[in-house]
Amino acid sequence: MSAINLQHNRPLRIAGSVRIECVAGRVWLTATGAGVVFLRVGESYALVWPDMVLVEGLGEAGDA
Repeated sequence: MSAINLQHNRPLRIAGSVRIECVAGRVWLTATGAGVVFLRVGESYALVWPDMVLVEGLGEAGDA
């Protein structure tokens, strides 16, 4: 499993299947068919074959 430190106001584009897990702060993501999802510490969201995922740390998530 790879970890990525997300930055506030710096969305990251990811292609393909992915599981996003929030380990600090809050995370915002959107993907085709998933709508908008907000994650808090300890929550995760799995996407299978989305066209594209856009994910961003909110506030202190970018500081972790």
